[in-house]
Formats: sequence, structure tokens, C-alpha cells
Amino acid sequence: MSRTGLTVAPHDPALAPSIATLIRDVDPNLATPKQVFDSMVDNWAKVLHSARQVKSIDKYDRTVRRFQSEVDSWPWQWTPTDFAQWSSTIDVCRSTLRVYQSRIRSFTEYISAVEFEWPAYCDARFNMVPTRICLPQIMTRRIVENDADPKRRPLTDDEVNRLFEASSDLVQEAISRRRNGAITAYRDSVILKVAYGWGLRANEIANLGTADWMKNPRAQEFGKYGAVRVRYGKGRGGYKPRTVMSTMAWPGKAVDVYLHEVRPRFPNRSSGALFLTERGTQISAPSVTSAFSKSREHAGLPNELTLHCLRHTYASKLAENGFDHSFIQDQLGHTFMSTTAIYTHLPSDMRVRAVRDYLDQALADRGPPVRRRRDSAERATRRRRLDASSRLFLSSDRGPRTDRWPSPVHTCAATRDVDANSRERTSSRRPCDTPARSRRFYRNSVDNLVQSVCRLQERKV
Repeated sequence: MSRTGLTVAPHDPALAPSIATLIRDVDPNLATPKQVFDSMVDNWAKVLHSARQVKSIDKYDRTVRRFQSEVDSWPWQWTPTDFAQWSSTIDVCRSTLRVYQSRIRSFTEYISAVEFEWPAYCDARFNMVPTRICLPQIMTRRIVENDADPKRRPLTDDEVNRLFEASSDLVQEAISRRRNGAITAYRDSVILKVAYGWGLRANEIANLGTADWMKNPRAQEFGKYGAVRVRYGKGRGGYKPRTVMSTMAWPGKAVDVYLHEVRPRFPNRSSGALFLTERGTQISAPSVTSAFSKSREHAGLPNELTLHCLRHTYASKLAENGFDHSFIQDQLGHTFMSTTAIYTHLPSDMRVRAVRDYLDQALADRGPPVRRRRDSAERATRRRRLDASSRLFLSSDRGPRTDRWPSPVHTCAATRDVDANSRERTSSRRPCDTPARSRRFYRNSVDNLVQSVCRLQERKV
């Protein structure tokens, strides 16, 4: 009897065929722990291949193998304690740690699922069963809206100019040396312009094709580079295509020069990829990132700036120029507006200018304020009324005359004095017909008198 209560033996004919399809080139009954682990990872990669990007499977594979080597145990021996200790010792930022944990969770959910036969095989072979070690209490949670590295910020206008000047200098240096690196240096400079002009990611730039450019019938100024079709956009469970509209003309001109003068110099020109390597193959995402790193080092910019910072710069410029937030969201390919808000970094003076522009527009719509001047007769009438009110208030040394209107205290007391038998009010209310109106009338009268006296005293002083 095994630990899970199953009576499956290693030589069970019902189990052997299914396990034989998972463990190849070796007898399942004689497989070593290393061979079993490799078969688990390989078959897990096949499952991921049907739902995820092909290039990301290698990252999942490296993360799982790294976890196994650092924990120094096999998957059927892993415990939640091992996962918690590993998560606390790994030296990465919180966002990267969440990505690593999600990969480990995906692998443990695969090997612990009964449908894939691994629990039954491990129970029969090693007398242990793989379990789900990534408990919700251990997983790293998002405690702030944006927990990315704050140093990865948008570039300033001066930094953008220095970056493009450095890329041009690298091209001139390669031309002066008369080597083959001139065309790749020019390609790298165009890559930076595409990343800044359309706010694309590294993988999206690497997968661009020559046929992905199209015209915008409402923006003929951009020519045939009015929009670009991003076929391999980032998305959950696969690629998410989108169309990015052009908002600047000069990046399209740089792409046009590259297509007609520089790209024909690469081998394998029949390939549909936009950016090629020296061997004529499609460029990779790490090569796109390396192009930015070369220009950044030549320009003397901080090392924490990455190619993705150009995407933040693009989004911030759109927001600063007054584009709608829904338009920016569609341009960046975000599903939620909260994600787009992380990319839009507006300076403080931009917000001040936005308030000032709104006030100027509101005042322009309403027109200048009209200040009405009272004539001499109206001013004299108003003065006589104030004098009469002040005499009424100062007619008695004890304050205002109370023989004409009841005080609030008397009014409230008379209002509460109600006959228990007839339920008739016995108070003598003058001159209003309800207590609420009487109190409001008297309060307003006293307030007006006090204000009049204060004005008279200020005038005498």
C-alpha cells in the first residue's frame, strides 16, 4: 500500500503504456530521478507550447531547473517550506519574483495533476507524490499599484536627443572603419527610432515585417507609414495583435530610408522580416535590447535605463500632447486603463499648465467679468437703510428691541407648551404662523443688523 492508498505497482500494465509515453528511451521502472525530472520538464514544455509563446518556454524551463538546483531535491520531495525559503533568499525585485513564482506554480500544478499520471508513477516508483507547494499564503502579493524599479523612468528630451546622436555617431564610426558593421549600426539606429516613434516592445520590434506598414486615410501626411500592424503583441495565453497609429512623421522617413537603401545590403533579402542579422535571419529580442545598450553607453546615460523606457517616454509624450487616455491605451495594447496609468509620467509643470489652460478656456467662454457700478442715488438709498437699521439696533442699551418680535428662546418654549388634552398650542407667536419660519425670520434679521453695525464701526474708524 502506497502513501496515497493506491495499489499501482511499477510493473502494472495499465500504468506502463501511459508512463512510457512520458519517459522515453528508458524503462520507466528503472528511470533515475534525474531522468524522471527531465521527462517532467520536457512534457510540461509541450503542454505550455499549446497555450503560450514558444520563446517564453525556455524561460519557464530555466526557472524550474534553477529552483531544483538551489533547493537540491526532486519535485516529488518539494514542500511549501522549500518554496518559502527559496522565495525569501532569491535577490530580485518583487515583480520579477512574482513571475518566477508563477512559473514554479505552473510546473507543480502540472506534475500534481492526476490526469498526467505523474502522481501515480511517483507514488509507485519513489513512494512519494508531488504536491502543490505554491500556497496562497506564500505567494508574493502586489502591495502597491506599481512596484517596478523607479529608476526605469521615461527619458527626458535631452536624453532622447543624446541617445539618437550617439546612435548616429556609431554609424559614422563604423563607416569610417570601412567594415561590415556599418549596416548593422544603421539598423540599430532605426530600431531605436521605431521603439520611440510607435512605443513598441523588444519582441514586437523583432517580429516586425516589411508588409506590416499601412496607410492612414485620415493622415495622408505620413504616407504609407501611417500605421503599423503589430502581429506578435504581448498577451495572456498567446499573442495579441493590434494596430498602432503613427503620431510622428520622422520615424516613418527613417524606416523608408532603411527599407530602400540599407536593408537590400543584408543577405537573404527575400525574408519578410523587417530587421535582419548579418546572416540574413530575423533579429531576436535580445539583439534589439543590445542595440539600445550600445547607444546608451556611448551617450553616457544611466545604466538603469532600458529599451522599455522608450515605451514609457512614448506614452508620456502622448499624454503631454493632449491625446485621450483610451487612445494611449489602444496604442500600447493594454487591456486595463490602470496599466496605462503606470506608463504615463507627467511632470509637475505639465499639471500646472493643464490647470491654467482649463481656466483660460473657461474664462474665455464666459467672457470677462462685468462689474456693475451703483449710481449715486442707489448708494444714498442703501446708506439711509443702513443708518435706519443701526438706529433700531442701538435704540436700547441692552441691545435690540425685543417688544416687537419674540426671542428664539421664548418662541421655542411657547412652541413646546402644548395642552395634553386638546393638543392645541398655547403660545402667542408673532408675526409668523409657524415656529420654524419665526426662528428663521428672527435669525436673519439679527444677522443683518449685526453686519450693518460692523460696517458703521469700520466706517467711523
